Amino acid sequence: MSLSGALAILNVVPCYALDGQYIAKAAVDLLMPRVHPEKRELIFTLLVLFGTGLLLVNVILAMFMLFFG
Repeated sequence: MSLSGALAILNVVPCYALDGQYIAKAAVDLLMPRVHPEKRELIFTLLVLFGTGLLLVNVILAMFMLFFG
């Protein structure tokens, strides 16, 4: 059960190639309907890049701790 929960949380992270990317796009479109579409796309891209970066740093730190910690 904890593995399924962890995978669900990981899948919601706004990261490329995960479902969080589509959730973030829908959330930005729903929460900012009056913002110009180009600005919404920029906000979405920055959000997904930030999520991808956080996931990448987390994986790198986990691998470092696994092999050198």
